[in-house]
Amino acid sequence: MDKDQHIIEAYLERTMTSEVRLAFEQRLSQEPALSEAYENEMAARELIKQAGRLELKSTLEDFDSQMPEESTHKSVIPLWAKNAMRVAALLILFAGVYQVFLTFSGVNTSEVYGTYFEAYEAPSVERDGNESPNWKLVVASYRNEAYQEALPFLEQSKGEVPDYLIAFYTGISLMAVQQPDLEQAVQNFNTVLATDNDYHQQAEWYKALALLKMEKVEEAKVIFKRIVAAKNYKHKEAESILKLNLK
Repeated sequence: MDKDQHIIEAYLERTMTSEVRLAFEQRLSQEPALSEAYENEMAARELIKQAGRLELKSTLEDFDSQMPEESTHKSVIPLWAKNAMRVAALLILFAGVYQVFLTFSGVNTSEVYGTYFEAYEAPSVERDGNESPNWKLVVASYRNEAYQEALPFLEQSKGEVPDYLIAFYTGISLMAVQQPDLEQAVQNFNTVLATDNDYHQQAEWYKALALLKMEKVEEAKVIFKRIVAAKNYKHKEAESILKLNLK
């Protein structure tokens, strides 16, 4: 499972190519063991993010100070093993408490959006002999996370690349800029969803997130449920969101 763990981490950290990502997502829908490992990694990362590394470190130090000295007649457990068991116990404890907290107290939609939104991977340049110069600038800006700079180049790329591609990356850029324009982003995703293309599933996910941030919770839930039912792009994340008591 070490190899799969490495792949899961690369997927979550967005360090793999789009082709490898698609292959991995295909495996997720077909291999229960891999899917379970992915969910566990997602849960662990979210837990650490919420609890905070400093709090976890402080709690572990408290455990160390309270541990009785080992008897010379007992088998000695290596320090790394004791720490691993403590971390595991704490993660289980925090996971239970955190889930109960979210279930009963509710969670703000902006917090959910902040947890789950991340810009989609950068587009690639066209591979034929007619690359759009504006599209090259889109790709360069987007890869540098200069989403505001990418917007005018996206506009200037109209007629040079497919409309759905421009609409999709315009929507993502509008969500990723410092002052997001979520309504305009949703309109762009609707443009993507109006035709049959390779970005249909991704557009649904980002549209739902945008609606959630706009506090249109019921509209967002309809899309999340559809994503889960079809096991589409980000269906595991959509399922996790639906379990929350959104407010």
